[in-house]
Amino acid sequence: LADWTILVYMDGDNNLELSALRDLNEMEAAGSSERVNVVVQVDRALGETSGDGDWTGGRRYLMRGDADPDIVASEMVAEMGEINMGDPQTLADFVAWGMQTYPANRTALVLWDHGAGWNGISFDGDTAIGPDNLNLADLQGGLDAALAQTDRSQLDVVAFDACLMGQLDVLHAVQPHARYAVASE
Repeated sequence: LADWTILVYMDGDNNLELSALRDLNEMEAAGSSERVNVVVQVDRALGETSGDGDWTGGRRYLMRGDADPDIVASEMVAEMGEINMGDPQTLADFVAWGMQTYPANRTALVLWDHGAGWNGISFDGDTAIGPDNLNLADLQGGLDAALAQTDRSQLDVVAFDACLMGQLDVLHAVQPHARYAVASE
């Protein structure tokens, strides 16, 4: 087993799309190794930026080392079409899939997007039902569903690469699902 699998739930289906592409390329600068799997599910917006081929929809990547800062060259392991990153089942599917496909001694989940504290995270602007996001109950439900599909009772780390997620309400919501949490004010 790898020492770590780092799962990155990256919602770029909004005005952060260009930042998502930049962060994907930053992850490629390090890539994965025999000891660490870096696995990303990313959703892009329609019409925000034309970078990297202007594809839209959701994809899953196993991040590989690459020095090109403009093109995501990592192994795409799934092309998913348009997905709703604000749906707790989408979160659950990714986390369970990642833990089962890339088992490791430790697992970290990074939730990447705009953050709004107790109002939630993962603001997807392009879904079949209109704009959607994960409120704290959705986040809890998605993590509950994901862990129920695995042999683990908790993740090792839940980290928020998003604003305002260092609030007590947020940390209370993830407390049953992770040994540690990392969040910004």
